[in-house]
Amino acid sequence: MALDVLFERPGRSSDLGSLTHVVIVRSLKQTASPNHANEQSWATVLASEHTAIKKISVYIPIHNTPLGNFTATGINDNAHGLLTSLRGQVTGPARVVLLGYTFGGLIIKHVSCLFSFSNLLNTVNVKALLIAHDGPRDIASFSAVASVIFVGTIQNAQDVNFDKSFAKCAASELGCGNKANILRCLRSLEYVTEMRRLCDGFNDLSLPCCFTSFCEKKRAVYGRKRWINKTKAAILVPENLGSMRLRNREQIINLDEDHSQLSSYLCNPSPLQKEVSKVIGDVEDGPYIQESLPEVTSHVIDLISRRSTPSLRGKAQSSHFSSIGVQLAIAATIPCHVIHPYQKNPNFCGREDILERLRRKLSPQPNSPRSQAQLALIGIGGMGKTQTALAYALSSIGTFPVILWAQAESRAKLAQSYSEFDNELGLSATMASNQTESRERVKRWLKTTDIHWLLVLDNMTLESANHLINDFWPSSDRGSILITTREESALGNFSGTIEMLEKLPISDATDLLMRVSKRTDNDFHRTYAEMICKQLDCYPLAIVSAAILIRNSKKTLEEYLQDYSVEDLIRTSNPITAPEARYPHTLFTVWDQTFARLDPDARHFLGVLVFLDADGIDEQLLLEGIQRCGLPSLQYAADPKRFRHLLENLCSNKILDRNPDIRKLWMHRVTQSSYSVRLDSPAAQCAFDSAFRTILSVWPVPERHNRHQPKLYITQKELINHVASLSRHYKMLREAELNSTSPTPTHLKVEVKFAQLLYNAAWYLYERGDFQSASPLLSTAEDYCLDNLEGSEYVLADIYGAYGASYSESNDRDLCLENFEKQLSYTTRAIEKGQICRPDVREAMAYGNMANAFMGKKRYEEAEEFYEICLELWKYCPGDAAIYIPHYAVCLALQNDTTKLSKSERVLNECIRDREKEFGPRDRKTFRTGIIYLALGNTQIRQNRLDEAYQTHLFSLEMLEETLGKNHHRFADACYKVGWHLYRRGNFEQSEERLQQALDIYTRQEIYKNEAARAYFKLSQVVRHRNNAARNLNIANEFMVNAENLYETITGNCRREHSTEEDYDELIMFWSR
Repeated sequence: MALDVLFERPGRSSDLGSLTHVVIVRSLKQTASPNHANEQSWATVLASEHTAIKKISVYIPIHNTPLGNFTATGINDNAHGLLTSLRGQVTGPARVVLLGYTFGGLIIKHVSCLFSFSNLLNTVNVKALLIAHDGPRDIASFSAVASVIFVGTIQNAQDVNFDKSFAKCAASELGCGNKANILRCLRSLEYVTEMRRLCDGFNDLSLPCCFTSFCEKKRAVYGRKRWINKTKAAILVPENLGSMRLRNREQIINLDEDHSQLSSYLCNPSPLQKEVSKVIGDVEDGPYIQESLPEVTSHVIDLISRRSTPSLRGKAQSSHFSSIGVQLAIAATIPCHVIHPYQKNPNFCGREDILERLRRKLSPQPNSPRSQAQLALIGIGGMGKTQTALAYALSSIGTFPVILWAQAESRAKLAQSYSEFDNELGLSATMASNQTESRERVKRWLKTTDIHWLLVLDNMTLESANHLINDFWPSSDRGSILITTREESALGNFSGTIEMLEKLPISDATDLLMRVSKRTDNDFHRTYAEMICKQLDCYPLAIVSAAILIRNSKKTLEEYLQDYSVEDLIRTSNPITAPEARYPHTLFTVWDQTFARLDPDARHFLGVLVFLDADGIDEQLLLEGIQRCGLPSLQYAADPKRFRHLLENLCSNKILDRNPDIRKLWMHRVTQSSYSVRLDSPAAQCAFDSAFRTILSVWPVPERHNRHQPKLYITQKELINHVASLSRHYKMLREAELNSTSPTPTHLKVEVKFAQLLYNAAWYLYERGDFQSASPLLSTAEDYCLDNLEGSEYVLADIYGAYGASYSESNDRDLCLENFEKQLSYTTRAIEKGQICRPDVREAMAYGNMANAFMGKKRYEEAEEFYEICLELWKYCPGDAAIYIPHYAVCLALQNDTTKLSKSERVLNECIRDREKEFGPRDRKTFRTGIIYLALGNTQIRQNRLDEAYQTHLFSLEMLEETLGKNHHRFADACYKVGWHLYRRGNFEQSEERLQQALDIYTRQEIYKNEAARAYFKLSQVVRHRNNAARNLNIANEFMVNAENLYETITGNCRREHSTEEDYDELIMFWSR
């Protein structure tokens, strides 16, 4: 029982989230006559066609006899086996494609039911789990499935031929001579009943993945007629039998093949091979995945109760379970302990008093009143705050089913941590989830769950404190929060307990030195160890560093004291001056001694790491970057063996820490700062260039005409903090140079590609909805380009385009226009200087963005002119011009000209027809078709075709839900519009529901306060008309007060007593109206 690997692309396993793992479940025919060479040949061909495929595996069934694997018991056993095998090979977020041939598809169906039932048990807190050996981990594995492909599988239990088809298909696959045995096994009433339950139960699920069913169009031989030499043949799995009839959730493909061909191995080339390759290609492009958890029906409960462990049989049909036939809410994967990249420190000692106080304050106490426990550990860098928090967290795994460790140094890192919590808890169905949505899901779960949880906010800074309190703090009366910080001022009005972490007691410090230096614990050694610790002021990081030096140099403790005098240990000629941390002078001395032991290559390599983010350096990406950039100064590290040797050298000296399980490195900030101050100007320049080139060479840049590519998010997420670190170092040294009075100040020289990298990273953050983290990157890039204007015009155009896009999202029309004017100006300059060669989509976008800005300012005639220039330029460029077509149509419609209003509708209908030819009548690949329908509905409103507009907006809502999900602000725009229609039609209850749905999305981010104000205003009207009862009037008044307060905040004008809908419409950019 295992997954046999047919193909595996070389590279790091942690990239699985951005790649695809194809898992094959064999047919009855393939199980009876396995052909490994043929499977491997096809796998190689498929992998060559799709570079995003990481691995292709085939599931090896449990039973020795082919037919035994596909009896009711065999399917159940193999479903558990497949789920366990997925758990073993799919770690972390991944994209998995399950490919089931004929009877193998039934095993996949049973796995799906196990997955759904495990979610049900987890939701109702049944502790005596688990159906599939290890439920929560299995759920996490199956959650990675993005697509399921059924090839010639019987699926429609309602078809009249369902009962007899299993025996016919098996006879076709195994040969007519075995038909007697097959009939006895597969035509029994028990077997058919079990399969009917399985197919019905599966079809009732709402699994978060997409399905493809391949059916047959040719007759296959399945037997012979008695007494005469004549064969029996039929189309065994036609569309009516081989599809699930799930309407929009299933893709059905009919092939000109028979059942025997579909159950055989793929040959190259074959129609089936080509179609399977296309389906997998669609998965790589990012299929639509529903965000809701599976719904468990009585079919599934009954099926699993008959096939699960004896202790659970019968319980699934009890009144307790049958009362839960509803759509599941957030069902987290429990237990969930997200503590990596940290591991248990075997040398940790002492701090027992602090740990005991942590237990008393943070650990849940029986019969105590509900309240949120909060504690902050404060101390200078290297004092052991993180290690103490880690020791408490690891010792509390049995106490807290959920422990979440967040890097709280900056807003970007907090957002990244919450996104990881979202995935690890199983709250999100897709890795491409927006970071804001992830944050809100995690906060909502922490607020509502009754499970004991611990949240560790490590290394909170003054910079991140405001973001933490305003956006990330879980406001609730439950849970425990542990903060570590160097800056007491970052705590502000913190109401919890504060613990100051001071130097270690001498006994604990001596124990630490003895452990790390591996000295025998006796009175003689302890005497000298105490002397060393006293000289180091019992400072934990300094003690560890000194102990490593003693151990590696093979000196005795006495020799160490003789060779390194007190004066050496306390000299202050080169103190650490990094602004984020000030360290005792003894620490500098210890690191000076440690760094001196490194060879030149290791010192240069360490210098490169100094400019990267200290909290997580991916080994494989680092090696790939070094190899790709091809810098002569980094050739020593391009060889994998030499690279590993460098890491081992730095880790053995405790300069780096490494988690081998996830292949990540991290460096204490004291180490990073201590080494950075040792770099003179030439060394710093060389190290920065190497770090920059390394990251630049692995940063994935989307095509200019198709920038929205979620498949790149995984790698970009790994690299974004390193880009931010490079930006901070450059900005810090630039400001120091500007303020310096020295004739030769330290500065870094970079090229225009550095500004380009910062822009691309900022655009990634913009795509993920993190505008605040994008702004500093754009600012640094802008500073560089303005300082080095010649040759930087084309990058400045991109920068101002990104600024303009950000201001358009926040409805700031003036700054939007100002920045888009700069974008067009610098684009024109770049074209004149040959930096951009026509035709280029950037010029078209610059004109389109200017048109958007004019629209925001109600300068419609100018906007029309610029849209027409944009669309004319785009005719000669690649990509989808539909980004601007709906805006152009709205521009025509708003000019109160009957001719232009008709033209507006014509433009939109032509665009819709063109997109139907490319994407079909229901575009699920891009959200732009949904935006076009939204604009068409608005045009129909202006033509007073209100009923048509209502249907158009309903269709737009459905398409935006399918392509963007229910948490995107564009979906909220459609919700508002449908709510507006329902109010007009007198359906106040449904109108309130849709408007409230829109409001919930708008209020999650400050930039949508304009949209929120309009939604509050409309809700006040709806509630007021629903009922004149005093309670509803109070609610309506509350909505109106919220609307007026926001209106005053946005406009600066006093609240108006008789505000109109038009007043609030004016707050909104035209595309959201």
